[in-house]
Amino acid sequence: MAATASISPLLRGAILPTLLRLAVPNVLALVSSVLVGIAETYYVGRLGTIPLAAMAIVFPFAMLTQMMSNGAMGGGVSSAISRALGAGDRSRAGTLALHALAIGAGVGVLYSLLFVLCGPLFFRLLGGKGEVLGEAVRYGQVLFSGAMLVWLCNTLASVVRGTGNMRVPSSVVLLVAVLQIVIGGSLGLGIAGMPRWGMTGIALGNIIAMAFGSLLLLVYLQWGQTVLDLPWQNMRFSWPMFRDILRVGALACLSPVQSVLTAVIMTALVARFGPQALAGYGIGQRLEFLLIPLPSASAWHRCRWWAWRLERGRWHARAVWRGPQVACRLWRSPCSGSR
Repeated sequence: MAATASISPLLRGAILPTLLRLAVPNVLALVSSVLVGIAETYYVGRLGTIPLAAMAIVFPFAMLTQMMSNGAMGGGVSSAISRALGAGDRSRAGTLALHALAIGAGVGVLYSLLFVLCGPLFFRLLGGKGEVLGEAVRYGQVLFSGAMLVWLCNTLASVVRGTGNMRVPSSVVLLVAVLQIVIGGSLGLGIAGMPRWGMTGIALGNIIAMAFGSLLLLVYLQWGQTVLDLPWQNMRFSWPMFRDILRVGALACLSPVQSVLTAVIMTALVARFGPQALAGYGIGQRLEFLLIPLPSASAWHRCRWWAWRLERGRWHARAVWRGPQVACRLWRSPCSGSR
């Protein structure tokens, strides 16, 4: 009964108000991620040109794990759980949640091993050498050692989003962003009596914040909600459950790989012009990548609306398309009048 009460607003509420209620918290959370990017760029800039150049080499790979775990595989997690709940199968939804955690933990460990062991080779191929390469290796080894925490935090947030709850994951993402700014800045620059660890301190800020966010979301799923139950006891993993998530998430991962591949190629080209050029490009590259998550704010909701009810999804699609249509008409009107 509690699950039905939680789901019913998605099924019977007015389309536009419900869409806004779901999208606004997510947009605010993504804006907080943008602020983290700006703050970290400021911190690293205070450390000098060499750290900025090192950040430019490491950043595409760091952004890849965020994009894959949050928007790509996260979309597969949310849509699979939404389909199960929309069909009234709470047991399947809970089982899918644990399968999602297994995917997040497994991919996170593989990502850590890949970049901790092979990171120096990748950074060298991108044009890193001398002091820039050394700084990139130190920063990358600390940052990517916590890749599993990034995957777990984003996967848990996607599980909660799949239940139709946007406020909790958005609030946690906002809190994680604040912690990352405060801890990373304090440890990176030695603020408020903290040790000045430079790039290593900024990477540690990311790891600590993600660990705290993962803990909060796990506690919420276990004790703070009644939409699904996590079957920890007698849990058996099965390929059909993994397939239900991966058929959306694995395919969606191709998009961030394509975006990051472009950034990797450009980074390697700019690195030929020296650390100063690489540092300047790194700032612009980081700010450009921060624009990518914002348009996806409603993408998760489209997956869930189609998962809850097909007809509701069609109405939602119409509502989403009306925005660009209105914008085009407003843009064309002054132009028509000037002729």
